[in-house]
Amino acid sequence: MNQLIIATVILAVVAHGAPTSSPMENTDNTQFVKWCVKSGYTGSVGQVTKFYIKEESVDDFKRFMARHVAHSVREPGSINFELHADYLDNTIFWVTEAWESPLDILQHMNTEWFRSSFLKAVPGFLADNLQIGFYKLKVDN
Repeated sequence: MNQLIIATVILAVVAHGAPTSSPMENTDNTQFVKWCVKSGYTGSVGQVTKFYIKEESVDDFKRFMARHVAHSVREPGSINFELHADYLDNTIFWVTEAWESPLDILQHMNTEWFRSSFLKAVPGFLADNLQIGFYKLKVDN
């Protein structure tokens, strides 16, 4: 990237003030499920989940999540499902997922794998609460 562009971005952040750090989540499970069921929205949706993993659990978490991703990408309505490593902290991971509809993500969360494996295993890896952001994949005009 051009150094002038980088310098311009840094100056803009300094001039306007860097955003304060705050949780990225925009929903909780109850609100999320209610919206999926009652909103009437039938378009594609996405979710990003930020996981804070205990340092001693990182390798086990990565192995577990490889299996979780392999299950999830094969589910009906799955558009995309990926695990990403944070660029600064090797104990933070991000999952990005995209679904054809809100009902598809609810069905994903109701699969035997999700209920019997994911919900039981993940709490043991966590160093802190995970954070979830849910969104529509397309912006309505």
